[in-house]
Amino acid sequence: GSRSVTAQYVGSKRVRSGDGIDLTAFDDDFARLVGHAGPVYGLAFTPDRRWLFSSSEDATARLWDVATGANLVVYKAHSFPVWDVAVASMGYYFATASHDRTARLWVTDRTEAQRIFAGHLSDVNTVEFHPNCNYVATGSTDKSVRLWEVNTGQCVRIITGHSAPVYSLAFSPDGKTLASAGDDNVVALWDLGSAKRIATLRGHERTIWSLSFSADGNVLASGSSDRTVKLWDVQAALGLTSTTTTAATANTTTTDTDAALAAAAASS
Repeated sequence: GSRSVTAQYVGSKRVRSGDGIDLTAFDDDFARLVGHAGPVYGLAFTPDRRWLFSSSEDATARLWDVATGANLVVYKAHSFPVWDVAVASMGYYFATASHDRTARLWVTDRTEAQRIFAGHLSDVNTVEFHPNCNYVATGSTDKSVRLWEVNTGQCVRIITGHSAPVYSLAFSPDGKTLASAGDDNVVALWDLGSAKRIATLRGHERTIWSLSFSADGNVLASGSSDRTVKLWDVQAALGLTSTTTTAATANTTTTDTDAALAAAAASS
């Protein structure tokens, strides 16, 4: 049978959401978006919040109209579960990450993938767009992070250093730093220009599943299976302040400026 994505709007029925989305078509305080035939693992809104992408174990990604709950498009190209989906800040492109060891680039108005990012040796668990939308980063069970050029599909960076699968990525708002984390319980900060690890943030005791930079890039949040969210002072971690870097839960971090990329693919 089919599975559903449930998007709940807290409070009484409203005509419009805070994003200006017309919700009058909803019969209740939530909309059930039905179509997937397996568990749903990834969600991403378009910048205008009017469309929602979802990714599923059923090997598809889907595009939904938030106002009506209608499934507008089904994207089929992956041969195994799709673990993650991300939308470019311009809204036209989106990317998916899959158990089939690939990530794929799509445009909203076509049902065939425009690029296949192939090179990882195991599951691609997470995918993120660079703020300038010219690059896509992927994290894998093969313990590596790769940076891909959108226009050519070429891998331009291979980042190694994690000792376990990578489950989460986040770009700093200025696009100069990439954060990665996963099953080795640490957050690594990488300088994209020099292709080097510039900091290692230690404190979590279990797998780290999520990362997010604040809008100004000064704080990095990490969420873990150890039941904590930690807030990291990025400037202190990079040695740009005299303050000892600590997480909000009082766990200290260690800066590692010696770890470099083990490999880098030539850009096209």
